[in-house]
Amino acid sequence: MKIRWNILSNMFVLISILALLSCKNESKQPSDELNQSQPSLAADAEQSTPNHDANTEIPDVCSLIEVEVVKAIFNVPGNVGKVDISSGLKPYAKTCNFYWDNGDMRSNIIIQIQEHTPESGLGTSATRYIDEMVTQGLAIQGVNERIPFNAFDAGGRPGAYSFPQSRCFWAADDFYSFMVVANIGGGDEKRNTEALGKLAKALNGNLAKVK
Repeated sequence: MKIRWNILSNMFVLISILALLSCKNESKQPSDELNQSQPSLAADAEQSTPNHDANTEIPDVCSLIEVEVVKAIFNVPGNVGKVDISSGLKPYAKTCNFYWDNGDMRSNIIIQIQEHTPESGLGTSATRYIDEMVTQGLAIQGVNERIPFNAFDAGGRPGAYSFPQSRCFWAADDFYSFMVVANIGGGDEKRNTEALGKLAKALNGNLAKVK
């Protein structure tokens, strides 16, 4: 009887040890899996993070396109002037006004380049910004209804255009978008969109060179 009791006692101790080891291994598994997954997630994040330095100065939009190019695109017979009208209230944008006399009236195009950062209020993706403008319209503070925009080809890049608003937007890449207000008078929608598409192509190409 004493021998049987000793055997049972030893078996009980062995089972207890095995159970303890099993619990110990189970408790380690979530931590081990997390530690193993962290380097992989970090590597994926590094691969998926685009190469963009948020401290890079926004390009001077007045220098991104020559007045002669503007003259050719909009068939301006006379001289074209330009002036930087950037506002310190919008540190994530730079703006230039190109203007010329068109008979008895003054025509102009205002070109603004916008950097998409978490602080800009425009979202961090210029492509998504344009896509939402086309699908949902443009929200303006103090206006209940969104302003509708149509998709248009901005020199091979996704764009949004409103003929009644005389303005268009497009994503030059995923970090910068352009806005153009075109007060050119007398143009029809087809001719205006063709001219703005040429303007977008020129600006996109020049931006890629200076970045």
